[in-house]
Amino acid sequence: MFYTHLKLTTDEVAARLKKDWKGDIKAADLNENHLIHMADFLTNGIIKQFPQKFK
Repeated sequence: MFYTHLKLTTDEVAARLKKDWKGDIKAADLNENHLIHMADFLTNGIIKQFPQKFK
């Protein structure tokens, strides 16, 4: 998941450097959705690791 995040961030920066604003926005939107999914994934892992802390 971190590699995907880095790829999407790289795509966003590359589009911005080319002044490809539509590409920049598209990459940023994809990255935002990915980061939300990644946050949920990490949160679920933490809850499974420490279930007694989340009752």
